[in-house]
Amino acid sequence: MTTWFYKCAEQYPELFDSAEEFLSEYEKKYCALMERILQKESSVYVILKKDSSFGLPQVAGVFSFNRGRSFTACILDYNSKIKKLLREFFRTHEVFSIIGESEGVKKIEQILYEYKNVLPAEIRDMFLMEYNGSVPAAVELKEQDEKIKRCSVEDAEKLMPLQVNFSCEEVYPFWKKEVNLAAERFSLDSTLKKQIVFAVDKNNCLVSRAQTNARTKNYFQIGGVYTLKKYRGRGYACQLVKMIADTAASENKKTVLYVRKENAGALRSYTKAGFNQTAEYRMVYYR
Repeated sequence: MTTWFYKCAEQYPELFDSAEEFLSEYEKKYCALMERILQKESSVYVILKKDSSFGLPQVAGVFSFNRGRSFTACILDYNSKIKKLLREFFRTHEVFSIIGESEGVKKIEQILYEYKNVLPAEIRDMFLMEYNGSVPAAVELKEQDEKIKRCSVEDAEKLMPLQVNFSCEEVYPFWKKEVNLAAERFSLDSTLKKQIVFAVDKNNCLVSRAQTNARTKNYFQIGGVYTLKKYRGRGYACQLVKMIADTAASENKKTVLYVRKENAGALRSYTKAGFNQTAEYRMVYYR
C-alpha cells in the first residue's frame, strides 16, 4: 500500500535537498520556486509517497504558498491522491493567486472549483522566454544624457515611481486600486539587497528598469521590466534585459522571463534582445 502526504520543508530540513533534486530537471520553468528551496524558506512544501513495504519516501511534487497567498507548484501527475492532498491543503489555506505552467494551473483551478466552487476573477496567459545568446552585446544608449546603471539601495527613492507604476499596471489585479507605499518600498529595498537591478538614468531621473526576481544555480529569472510611458519606444527594455542576460552569461548561467501573450511591444523587445518562447504560463487571481 502506498501512502501519500505532504510536509512543510522548514519542519523537516532534509526535505529541502530532496526538493532541490526533484526540481533540478525543471529549474528553468520554476526559478522562483527553486530559489525558495535554496533559501530554505518556510513557504516550501514537499509532496511525498511511501510504499509501506520498503524504502524511503519519494518526492512526487513540490509547491510553495507564501505570505501573499500565492501558490506555485511543480507536480508531474495530478492523480486522485495528489488532488485529495491539495483539497486538504486548500481547506485551511485561502489562495489569492496561482502561477505556473498553463496546464498545471488549470488543473489546480479545477480542484478549487470542484472543492470550493470558486473561479478565478482574473486570468493572465503568458509565455516563458529563454535567452538564446545569439544577439551581439548590448549597445550604448544614443543620447548623451542617458546611461545605464546598476542600482543599489541608495537608488531606492528614484526607483519608487517605476516600482509603483509597475505594480499598478502589471502586478495588481484589476480590482485593487489602493497602493500601499510602505509595502512597495519594503519590496523594492529587498530586491535591491538581494537581486540585480539595472535602470536607464536620463538627466538624473530613472525612467526604465529591469531586474532579476530569482537567481538559482543555473538561471536568472528577469522581472519588473517597466518604462515610464513618455519614454517608451526607445529600446530601453531591450537593452536592459540584454544587459541582465549578459551578466548571467558571465556567471555561466542562462536567463528566462515571462511576458503576457497580448503584450506585443514587449514580445518584440524581448525577441530583439535574443529571447525565444519556450513554454506557456498562466497566472490567475481569486477575490
